[in-house]
Amino acid sequence: MKNKIVTLECLKTKIACVEGLDWFEAKYGKEIELKQLIADLQAEDKFEWITCLLAYIFTKKQCVMYAVYAAANAANADSNKTMRKITDYGIKLLNLEEIK
Repeated sequence: MKNKIVTLECLKTKIACVEGLDWFEAKYGKEIELKQLIADLQAEDKFEWITCLLAYIFTKKQCVMYAVYAAANAANADSNKTMRKITDYGIKLLNLEEIK
């Protein structure tokens, strides 16, 4: 798999938060490999930033898959009927051909 590069300019076009842009620029300057960026965000407990980053780079289908995964974990943790409905709906969406 080819190493993906995340650039400061790309994050600016995706309307990343000012705090995140400042953190990125101070730590890396203009660019960093995606794998290293995610590892560093994990090490600093910036999981919300990871979720935003994934939403920027995923395809629509991958976003739905990630949302279903997150909802399923929340539903399992909370036994929440609403979260279960969201998960079931997401699974139905994944079965539609138009999500690519």
